[in-house]
Amino acid sequence: MGYNTNVYLQIRDWNYWWNVYQFGGAEPSVPQGAEFSLTFDEDGEEFYFAFDFYNLSALRQFCSDESEAFVEPDHPDRPLFLDLAGQLSVGKRDFFIGALYYDTPASSLAFCSRPLSGRETLFDRKSLPAAPYYAAAFLREDRPLAPEVLISWVERLAPVLLGKTLRCRLGWSPSREAALTSYEEEGSAWSK
Repeated sequence: MGYNTNVYLQIRDWNYWWNVYQFGGAEPSVPQGAEFSLTFDEDGEEFYFAFDFYNLSALRQFCSDESEAFVEPDHPDRPLFLDLAGQLSVGKRDFFIGALYYDTPASSLAFCSRPLSGRETLFDRKSLPAAPYYAAAFLREDRPLAPEVLISWVERLAPVLLGKTLRCRLGWSPSREAALTSYEEEGSAWSK
């Protein structure tokens, strides 16, 4: 399969941290999705792979609200996306890959969501001559995607998706004070 590798989860999206620290609204705001990278170093300089993870709540939004559609209603991949979402929602799957991103043009949803065979990893899904560097994954997860939930999913999926057993830790993260300063400078205008 692979060997044990240490990686760091890097979340550089201020919107995520504003949600984690619950800025910008009367109701607690919880992250239903997260865009992050995995790096070999705590500072985030040695890139390994990147993901978007979405929980079931985000998936329901993508399936029901056309303005938030992951796959547009008139796109030919929409029926397959809805089928995969249905399988995830009823427990027939633990996850599915909704998109793979390459330096070269992206492949279809049918290509991205095809089950991985015994020894195949995401790195084997070549689009032209390159392996993907980024994947969007939908998870059978009800909890908000707090850092510890993301870490547990990375460690759980890594052997299947990346061909390695990973030990994942949180890399850089802002303090509550730094996130609040960022929110006051950039984000509070969005919540008005």
